[in-house]
Amino acid sequence: MPLDESQRLGLERLNDFLSSGGGVLRVARIGGVGVGHALVIFPLRGPMRDDWVEHHVLDDQPDPHAVTEELRGRKSSLMTDLLVVPGQRRKGIGRVLVGDAIEVARVAGAAELALFVAKDNLPARALYEETGFRVVRDAGAQLLYSYPLTLR
Repeated sequence: MPLDESQRLGLERLNDFLSSGGGVLRVARIGGVGVGHALVIFPLRGPMRDDWVEHHVLDDQPDPHAVTEELRGRKSSLMTDLLVVPGQRRKGIGRVLVGDAIEVARVAGAAELALFVAKDNLPARALYEETGFRVVRDAGAQLLYSYPLTLR
């Protein structure tokens, strides 16, 4: 199925962001087929990266700019868009992607890896808490979690 114009533009913006060094998209594959992915955004450093993150990642936050400033101040990498295809869930793929994201953030020099998760997404919350993430604050319908990288 071909992409519609909005999808095509969204992918172009993502590719531009990634090629500028703003982060990496990690893809889990089984037999050459993508079964999951996670986007890791490196600690925010410049207006172009900040604008993209505010408009395309943090756009569901009440004040995306304030969240950007918070993440910059905390020297956080941000993991977003963790997804495992339904037929491959509960097989450890998400856990591997989370572990990989932690290592990517560490190598990028982040002080922590942060993520937002919906309060009602209990399986994701359990995974993050089992992995060592802790709630930083209530963010409305979501919780902000953090995994410290400088203390481990």
